[in-house]
Amino acid sequence: MLSRTGLLVGITMVVSAALLFGSLVFARHQRTAGHEEFIEVSRGGCGHGPLPHDPGPQTVTVRNTGAVTATVQLVDPSSGAVYGEVEALGSGTSRPMRVNLGNGSYAFRCAPDETRVSDGPRFRITGAHGPGSLAVAPVTKNDLLRPLREYKDYLTHGLDVLLADTQALAGTSDRAAAERAWLTAHQDYGRLGGAYDAFGDLGDAIDGRADGHQGGVTDPEFTGFHRVEYALWHGKPMSEVASWTARLLADVRSLRGELARMQVDPKDFALRAHEISEDAIQFELTGASDYGSGTSLATVSANLDGTSAVLDTLRGVLRDRYPGMSDVDTWLGKARSAVLAGRRADGGWTPLDALPALQRERINATLSELAERLAPVAAICAPRRIP
Repeated sequence: MLSRTGLLVGITMVVSAALLFGSLVFARHQRTAGHEEFIEVSRGGCGHGPLPHDPGPQTVTVRNTGAVTATVQLVDPSSGAVYGEVEALGSGTSRPMRVNLGNGSYAFRCAPDETRVSDGPRFRITGAHGPGSLAVAPVTKNDLLRPLREYKDYLTHGLDVLLADTQALAGTSDRAAAERAWLTAHQDYGRLGGAYDAFGDLGDAIDGRADGHQGGVTDPEFTGFHRVEYALWHGKPMSEVASWTARLLADVRSLRGELARMQVDPKDFALRAHEISEDAIQFELTGASDYGSGTSLATVSANLDGTSAVLDTLRGVLRDRYPGMSDVDTWLGKARSAVLAGRRADGGWTPLDALPALQRERINATLSELAERLAPVAAICAPRRIP
């Protein structure tokens, strides 16, 4: 999975946005007279060393000479807008920062752990014949308070729906009715994708796969939706289905009860829209999470709903920071259309292995493109410290 520190540089607006915050790794370092030149950062100082003086694309090596880990940014000192960033730079280590400098004023901003944020000396670039990297205003934890509240409200409603539909599943003894109820409840859970990590062990109990369990699909620790799915679509007795459904219902009730105490980390929250689509590609579109129902596309459809929910809460933050949001919306619509094309006239879903090869390739390609368009959202919305 791509991280905020692994976004690639390109000529499109999407990749340019990723560049703003990416800690990009390049082999070429600045060297003069056989020794490496670098910008020095520490608790005692920021931005010491040979500052850039030429316009255009270049790699600046940043070295942490202090005793604690630090994050280093290249900023517009007047507005605080960020051009480039190196995150979590360990003591005694160096990392390159790739930037494209246009005309204007710049400074390195240093945020050592447990120490105040400070700016180094300002420097000015002149003589550029074109624009440099775009700069984006940093997002703070306070900027994310409202989106987090809105998402908590979304989770509250979603978990209420999930609990009701899981109760309906638990109250069904007819296999065909149970299969329909299972799919409804499983899609409910898929729409909560923005909080997967926040659910912790309960999330694994509710929607974990058999991977990693010594006994595989028969391991008693393999529980949740996929254990019920396996039992239903492999003809296990309904009494066995009922026992696993009862366990699922108990875990969903526990999750709903813990919601009030649950905290969604702002840093993790910023990653969710991208991670939901990546998980869908890795686990759903490969069939790795299909235990017999053939409803992977239904889960992907629910995952796209979860992606939309995260994006909707962040639109205010992204409006003036990410010009590529219109492209995100376009590809989100294309992904929905591609996935829904796999739904049958009777309301059922075509299993992945029954799709024509071209249709399956189209779905995979569309989801992959969406994931790429979503990658800068995580980079832009990650909360940053400011002076």
